[in-house]
Amino acid sequence: MNREELKSEAKGIIKNRLWDFWKPLIIYMFISMIIEMLLIKFIPLPNQNINPYEYSLNEALISFILNILTLPIVMGINKYHLDYVRGKKLNLGNLKDYFSKILPLLGLYLSIAIITTLATLCFIIPGIIVSFALYFAYYVYIDDEKGVIETLKSSSALMQGHKWELFVLILSFLGWALLGALTLGILYIWLVPYMTTTLLLYYDKLKKTTA
Repeated sequence: MNREELKSEAKGIIKNRLWDFWKPLIIYMFISMIIEMLLIKFIPLPNQNINPYEYSLNEALISFILNILTLPIVMGINKYHLDYVRGKKLNLGNLKDYFSKILPLLGLYLSIAIITTLATLCFIIPGIIVSFALYFAYYVYIDDEKGVIETLKSSSALMQGHKWELFVLILSFLGWALLGALTLGILYIWLVPYMTTTLLLYYDKLKKTTA
């Protein structure tokens, strides 16, 4: 798949539409900030200098619970961005659609986390390979809405022979990422939509060619 063509198409999609891309993410950031503040009240963070172990443990627990509670919203955002790339009508109300599917989503989330962690514990390289095999698993679920095992198998089959290609595509944004850091993150307002749209175009075209 031609990287330059994908990037050129992505630039065309996001042109004059950055606000459309960012709207659901701003809602997510606001909601997650409120949830995190509430969680800190129930799971207070001790002084990091006095008790760094307990601080890290509580911080990890808060992060895990936050990820679980916001998982349906994240999936709604993923669906929104797929529609954005595919030129479909955008509706922020769809962000709530996946709350009714929290159990299969939780199963998928935990399965990906466990499989990736176990593979990484064996060696770094297998962990990276597994990560790329399951890179688009959530989007596969959005499109097919199959069970957890079927989704993992479909994602792995989709990426068969394409992991290196995806790795190179992601790596091609490294220069932009470094430049974004030099602009104190201002460039990311454009870069995040550009990179996300490019990757979703890659997924969409790959899924069509392997269907």
